Amino acid sequence: SIMAGQNKLLGSLAFNGLFLVIVCINLSVLAGLFYYPKELGIYVVFPYYTYTKVFSRAELDAHGSRWSSFSKNFAIFRIMREYLQLGFLRPLPEKLVDSEKASDAQFLFAFFPHGIACEYRILIDGMLHEVFPNVGEKIKALSASILFNIPLVREMALWTGCVDASRPVAESVIEKGYSVLVLPGGEAEQIRTIYRKERIYLKNRKGFIKLAMR
Repeated sequence: SIMAGQNKLLGSLAFNGLFLVIVCINLSVLAGLFYYPKELGIYVVFPYYTYTKVFSRAELDAHGSRWSSFSKNFAIFRIMREYLQLGFLRPLPEKLVDSEKASDAQFLFAFFPHGIACEYRILIDGMLHEVFPNVGEKIKALSASILFNIPLVREMALWTGCVDASRPVAESVIEKGYSVLVLPGGEAEQIRTIYRKERIYLKNRKGFIKLAMR
């Protein structure tokens, strides 16, 4: 129908447009440094990286810097969820439902496959509280360190519950009672992405199992 086609078009534009805007802003700043190195360096780049690398290292803190209302209600995220028809298979296993109700419930969730940009990980953060009402807000996603060096990508990651994927941070997350969401395949699985095929890469990827056993 015309309405379905319009919704699909809107979803596609939202899905690709958000990341295109982020890429364009970063490329504009990089290009601008060649023409206005002093102005951009002093008033934009230096303050940003001074703040993010000296005064605010939320990605290294087990508590992170989640902005729940952003994950749940950001209009583009809502459109993208509808476009991709994201959801969780129901009903959940009874044992999982019962375990999740415990006051000290703690889990390690492994997601596959990684995909090219792992957009779905960002989108489901705003859905976790519906599926896991007790631990949903206490799930921390482990993300590649490089993401926290890219403006706007860093903020997007932090606001949607990410922390650095280094071992010390991951162990700290567990020790402080949070649950963990990890994509074990990482970059190796990412570069093996094939359209309409789900490929999982687990060779030499045993760290998440050791983490779950702690």
